[in-house]
Amino acid sequence: MLEEELEKLAIRVTIQKAESQTIELKSAHQGCPTRLYDSLSSFSNQNEGGVILFGIDEKDDFSIKGVYDAQDLQKKVAEQCKQMEPPVRALFTVCDIDGKKIVSAEIPGVDVDLRPVFYKGVGRIKGSYIRVGESDEQMSEYEVYSYKAFRKRIRDELRTVDDEKFSLINNERISHYLNEVKKEKDNLAKSVSDDDILELMGITKGGKPTLAGLMCFSIYPQAYYWKFGKTSSATANNNNGLKLPVIEFKGSELVNAIIEFDWAAHMTGSGNIDKVQIVVEVPEGAGLFENGTNVSDPLITTQEKGQLAWQHASVLLKGASDKSRITIRPYQYESVT
Repeated sequence: MLEEELEKLAIRVTIQKAESQTIELKSAHQGCPTRLYDSLSSFSNQNEGGVILFGIDEKDDFSIKGVYDAQDLQKKVAEQCKQMEPPVRALFTVCDIDGKKIVSAEIPGVDVDLRPVFYKGVGRIKGSYIRVGESDEQMSEYEVYSYKAFRKRIRDELRTVDDEKFSLINNERISHYLNEVKKEKDNLAKSVSDDDILELMGITKGGKPTLAGLMCFSIYPQAYYWKFGKTSSATANNNNGLKLPVIEFKGSELVNAIIEFDWAAHMTGSGNIDKVQIVVEVPEGAGLFENGTNVSDPLITTQEKGQLAWQHASVLLKGASDKSRITIRPYQYESVT
């Protein structure tokens, strides 16, 4: 932006006394802020980008304080921009208001296929942010995964089920669906077989049911996937989870391992989502997670009512060995059977 535009923007902010979806304020009166990566990430991850204004102190009634050193500030902000992945290319402008230097850093929004922009120091999962009003919020794992799915053209609903054919299929429902499709698409009704219609509509793929087909037409879809939950309240040891097979490592040295999987919370017939949290645990053998314990931080569902969707999870296990046993279980329950 031009110096005149920066001056008008700074004065408008001091009058409005508020940050916004595209404006972040930093005082920088006594030095360069050491943590800018949350704003660098969030602005980069929205189409309109954003502007970081240095030299206005929101804690002092949004007064203009000026920056400590405009030249050094630009250098240090640029260094922080290089710590992002992909690197952020900020555009700087400096202006003078009543003898005080104001600096702006314009952060452009990047193309969707390059998102999320994240801070390399903590990784993609913990270093990706999204702008919500005047706040920088850490992206959920599902939001991070959605960008990966976009880049790689992953369509979770078209994943095939590891079974040769439908079992426990609701034949009445699928017949009704085929009739409705044929009513709307006359050409399909005349020229295409029922099996081919199911393929074209994404209900099957290569003769196997897709996840979408399974959820829509199977009487008991959960029979195809690992599941866990509280099964009874009558006994203390009534919980279940997933105990993974022993992982074989080459050599005897302790290693770091990334555990990745997809999961979904249960949705009731009325569309309500179970507010479940899950954790990864190492109940036996060596290994600690990033929080310094043998139980990871809880993974929280981001599904909304009526939304049955996979969420991608990734946790780092440090110092594991071939003696380490790994389980995935609900956070509320503490035993795996």
